[in-house]
Amino acid sequence: MEIRLTLQRHCIETAAKKAYERLLGEYFQKSAAARDKIGLEMQIELLKRFLENADFAFLRNRYPELSGRWDTEVRLNIPENQSGGSIGFDRTIIPLEWKEKKR
Repeated sequence: MEIRLTLQRHCIETAAKKAYERLLGEYFQKSAAARDKIGLEMQIELLKRFLENADFAFLRNRYPELSGRWDTEVRLNIPENQSGGSIGFDRTIIPLEWKEKKR
């Protein structure tokens, strides 16, 4: 599934958090149709996984475009059934590898 983020004065992590909160708000609106809620659930779950597992410090340091210093359109491509995925911007694709969780 592809989720688009706009980085305007926010880094990739903050933009993802804002998108997550916006989607949660849409999900809990009384006017949201049942069929819309299914798509929202998928996006919410994928953004949650991204927020919990991506190594944001690495992404911001390695790819300055994701730091929020410039307006950047970002495409998160996150598979629904597995970890990983990619981040695309300005024709650049970055493979995602989840950081190891501390247990």
